[in-house]
This record gives sequence, structure tokens and C-alpha cells, in this order.
Amino acid sequence: MAQGEYGGRVRRENGSVCFSDGTLAGSALTMDQAVRNVVRSPGASLEDGVRMASETLAEILGLS
Repeated sequence: MAQGEYGGRVRRENGSVCFSDGTLAGSALTMDQAVRNVVRSPGASLEDGVRMASETLAEILGLS
């Protein structure tokens, strides 16, 4: 979602999604950015990041 106001209740700005009073309402993190964040962690590999974004999530959802 692009920066802007959505439904008069939440606003995306500077990578955050907040209510009009500034309270955090959610995240605008994309899956590719999440994988990059993992890979930047000490001791984590690209394989770790991709597994966390796919296999682990599938297991949580009960998918094989």
C-alpha cells in the first residue's frame, strides 16, 4: 500500500501503519523485506530467511 490515509482510520507513513492518534495499527513490511532482514541477522543465511517465509509459515497454517 502506498503512503496515504485509508478509510479515515489508518495512515501509512514512513513504513508504519498508524491510527490518527499515532498508535501503531499494523505493518507495511513486505515478505521480500522480511527475508532481507533475516539474512542481515548474524548467523542467518538466505536459506534460513526463505524457509522462515515459506516452510515455517506453511507448517503454522497446517499446510504440507
